[in-house]
Amino acid sequence: SAETWEDYADTSWFDGPGAAAGTASDPYVIKTANELAGFAKICNDNINYSTKYTIAEFTGKTIVLVNDIDLKNIEWIPIARLTVFHSNGFNGTFDGRGHSIKNLYISKIENPTKYIKVNGVGLFANLAASGVIKNLRVEGSVTTTQSQAAAAIVGYNMYGTIANVSSLQARERITPSLQATGRRALAD
Repeated sequence: SAETWEDYADTSWFDGPGAAAGTASDPYVIKTANELAGFAKICNDNINYSTKYTIAEFTGKTIVLVNDIDLKNIEWIPIARLTVFHSNGFNGTFDGRGHSIKNLYISKIENPTKYIKVNGVGLFANLAASGVIKNLRVEGSVTTTQSQAAAAIVGYNMYGTIANVSSLQARERITPSLQATGRRALAD
């Protein structure tokens, strides 16, 4: 199979010795692309319903980015990519602290199960009403034919808060029959 960031996921910042509590005063800290991929993996592990973590691990928690991240145009698996009937998504706070994530590349989004449609495509696939994404810039390419919504930062926003973010997409291609929420609607 093709190489994805899921192949390089590092979750030690979350479950390793000395891991933070995820509170506003002791936030989870992401320093590398591998750790960002680990964050996505934790959020997405509930696809099989038999894994160690679920996206609920981040309810009310704070994650901060402390460096610029280069995703090197390796296929990205969106954070919070599986939701059941739009019932959830990322529901914590992700604070980019003014940093950038560049070379985001999404081109091969597939349904993880035959029963559930992929809701959104972006760095974050789905943002819950209680979710916050702020102080972040994302640059990259998003191409999809199997999603209801796509954008660089958040594909599908379920009334969450998006503040002080920007995106620059080298290419944005979405099947015409699907709704594109677009970067202007979500990020500018």
